[in-house]
Amino acid sequence: MKTLDYRNFVSFLESDDDLKGFAFVKMAFLLKQDAKNCCKCQRAEKVHAFKHWVGEVRNSLLQEEKNLILEKIGENFIVDMDGNNILEV
Repeated sequence: MKTLDYRNFVSFLESDDDLKGFAFVKMAFLLKQDAKNCCKCQRAEKVHAFKHWVGEVRNSLLQEEKNLILEKIGENFIVDMDGNNILEV
């Protein structure tokens, strides 16, 4: 079983034409861009919002979306965030 860091997982989703249209991916992209473009005083709060959204991936993706991601990755995988498994497919 392959283990993916949450940042790599989100980048993978954003880079694939079939996956980047998912509502989860669109919102993660917007939150990530907001954190990158934000002033330093609010960056920690914006990064927290991004991590919170991504941390809820288990509840945010439809089963059909999970199946398509599994097909694209080619093997079962775990998404890790700071030592916690946030998704297992």
